[in-house]
Amino acid sequence: MARGLDSCPNIDPIWVSNEPELLGYGPAYPDKALGTDEADLREGSPVNHVGDIKAALYVVHGILDRQAHVDNYYRLTEALDEANTKHQRLLVGGEAHGLYDLKNRTLLYDELLEFLEQNIGPGWISPTGMAEISN
Repeated sequence: MARGLDSCPNIDPIWVSNEPELLGYGPAYPDKALGTDEADLREGSPVNHVGDIKAALYVVHGILDRQAHVDNYYRLTEALDEANTKHQRLLVGGEAHGLYDLKNRTLLYDELLEFLEQNIGPGWISPTGMAEISN
């Protein structure tokens, strides 16, 4: 089972924010949602499986994110570098858990379109501008 890096650390939990309390979950939320078995948390953490990734990965993170602390971004990108896993990264200042500033969203979408063009190939956009999915 794949889990977010913020909830399945490779070394120590990074629950440094009070976001769960703000959402009404309380400080016990991570334990309730994910369990407390350290071996299970390590096994489920994507940072421990970057060498298994076969496709290029695009990693984007808001530096002010209080739900998934920025340390998780640094841990993941460092692990990707060490594993020589092809990836592109975007760390956005002034943003949190989502990009809301139009300038930042435009940057993300421009970079993401270029990333998909390079890694999936040209022509993946339909004439209507909608992504096409083949079954």
